[in-house]
Amino acid sequence: MDVFGKKNKVTSADISEDGKTVILLNHDKLWKLSQFESDDFFSGKIEAHHFNHDSQKEGLCFKNKKDILITDESKKNSNIYLFSFN
Repeated sequence: MDVFGKKNKVTSADISEDGKTVILLNHDKLWKLSQFESDDFFSGKIEAHHFNHDSQKEGLCFKNKKDILITDESKKNSNIYLFSFN
């Protein structure tokens, strides 16, 4: 899975408290990186989770092992979302 390229500019990233999962964010998807070796984050499993809307997503962080908080902004308002992994 290609996470590089013009359409995949990362706007935010976080690593889980246990150091076993990295999440990357852009305007239309979130990538979950896991099962990597040491700090070679792209050597493991990479999953893309696509959003059903396109917005200017700016930040994310782990709330716990399966829940992620995501922020976005627009000229009219800002939002915070809860995204959960199955």
